Amino acid sequence: MENSTNSSLPPSLGLGSLPKLVSHLKLLPLIESCEAVWPSRLDLQLMAPSYETNLQKLRLLLECDPSQLVQESTEPDVLNLQVSFITCCYESTAFMLSEELAAELQTLREAFVWSKLMVLATSRPLISKVFQHYRRMLLADDWFYQFGDLTSFCAFVWDLVAFDQDEMRLLDRTAMELIEQICFRLLRSKKVQLFVKGVTVLEECIHKARGYSLVDYESVYKELGKQAWRLSEDDERIQNASIILLTGMLECVRVLEVDRNQLMTLISNFSQLSRADDLMEILLKGLNQSNAVSTSIALLDILLQLLAIDHDGLRVVPDESAEEYNPDEMVCPLIMTNGNQKIDTRYDDWWKDIIDQNKGRFHRWTMKLFRMLLSEIGKFENFNVTHYQYLCYTVLFSIHCEQISSLVQIGITHRSMVSFANRMVNRLESLMGDTSSKPINSPLRSCMHLTTAVVACVKNYERFVPAVGETRENDVTNLGNYQSQCLNKLLNKVQGW
Repeated sequence: MENSTNSSLPPSLGLGSLPKLVSHLKLLPLIESCEAVWPSRLDLQLMAPSYETNLQKLRLLLECDPSQLVQESTEPDVLNLQVSFITCCYESTAFMLSEELAAELQTLREAFVWSKLMVLATSRPLISKVFQHYRRMLLADDWFYQFGDLTSFCAFVWDLVAFDQDEMRLLDRTAMELIEQICFRLLRSKKVQLFVKGVTVLEECIHKARGYSLVDYESVYKELGKQAWRLSEDDERIQNASIILLTGMLECVRVLEVDRNQLMTLISNFSQLSRADDLMEILLKGLNQSNAVSTSIALLDILLQLLAIDHDGLRVVPDESAEEYNPDEMVCPLIMTNGNQKIDTRYDDWWKDIIDQNKGRFHRWTMKLFRMLLSEIGKFENFNVTHYQYLCYTVLFSIHCEQISSLVQIGITHRSMVSFANRMVNRLESLMGDTSSKPINSPLRSCMHLTTAVVACVKNYERFVPAVGETRENDVTNLGNYQSQCLNKLLNKVQGW
């Protein structure tokens, strides 16, 4: 049988060729650090001459007889061959290959790395051996010359976490500690490509490994926080990676602040800061500096999740069932969800389900939030429906329903709320024009519905405001009643839409 298998191979390929082919596919170290100069396609071709030819030979050899590679053995020679095969399979992601060849490589990884090697009884010793290789290559002082191993590490860990997420059978704390160490190195790099790789891999681990006590969330949170300043850089790639970084920080807050009541107590206590406060400051600063609507939307999404952290998963998500509704009835393509329960935004007082849960716990941030909202509502000349909707939801999450702040704070906050509501209505009116001459489309109808909810919500908050409905001796201008009159006019206007 063995002779028959060998006879089907090309004359130039025997079973002994596999280790040789794999070694030829390994990238040589860089001559110049990738932190200084990112390698070009020509550099990579010089590092691995005849790469594509050797790759095709390897694929053909494994298709004919994979037995030399796929062995359940802990013998050093066998494990070393398997480790070399895995790393060279993922080093290929460094090349700018044709779509056809990239697809073949993906098939090779799926067919042999995940469908065969990772289901062997010896898969755990093999994984341990793989990470020993990466520890030796990427924790050394010359790690930034090992471009092949650096590339393969990031791509392999990404696939490993996705493959293993249901059971986390292959990953252990030792392996995750190594992943954290290498990712921290990448995060601190000034090279854009390395920073992006580090953020992407680490954030994937943070989310997929949650619940398995593998990630040191405290250390990860601190390291991510040190790099949050990069959101202000001009490079769009760094900005996008920084948003992923902030999503990772939010996940760390969720994990570390397990006791929601204790977290809310911290947030309500002006004398003591929490991790949530740190993240909120970063988000508000990022929104203040943002000059792109896509960046603002991404930051507002994270901010809303933070505001809703004590709502047991309540957050804004796209409503996938929106097309099931009659267009005349479907009013909000963004809907709050709490587990499997959806807050039906088609009813007039749906917003009360949100503010009833706020309980004043975010009052420390309320004034800053409304300053940000007032800035955001007029920041972009072109109207963006999603951005507008996120601003509306931020109002609803920011307003509390208990009088726990000082009267001065309540008064100042209320004036900001009324100013914001007024700007919202003016912005929409400028878009609506003469509604009698043309139908209102669904996105605009959604914004109108949300605006009505916001105005009603601000009106509901009015009962905590001093000098509304009565004249105080020290309130010469009767500012409270003036704000109330403005709100009444706004409410009458939006209810007539």
